Amino acid sequence: RGSTVMAYNYLSIGNVYSLFAADAVAAPVASQEFGILPNDRAKVIVWSTKFASAPSAASIKLQGSLDGTDWYDLDTSTAKAGEIRTTSVTASPFLRAYKSSQTGGGALTVKVCIAV
Repeated sequence: RGSTVMAYNYLSIGNVYSLFAADAVAAPVASQEFGILPNDRAKVIVWSTKFASAPSAASIKLQGSLDGTDWYDLDTSTAKAGEIRTTSVTASPFLRAYKSSQTGGGALTVKVCIAV
């Protein structure tokens, strides 16, 4: 039996990546998935949320995965004005943003950076 290899874009330390880039997509929806190279794992992750106009409610999650299939929550933002957050150290080889809900407001931008 053959195996399938998934193609991922990889995050590297110190670079900022957009997981959602002013996207006006309905919740629930996941962003593109990114891989984290082995030497860049177990670092603190800095991430931000921003809305084109403030929603009345929102729940945006930063999620990690060991296999790119099963996802678990690393952190959650419910700030209607957007915010910058940091996570605990994670050894997840995969990362994505997940918009679980958004009531009203404008397009969502989520950015992420692996800190040294």
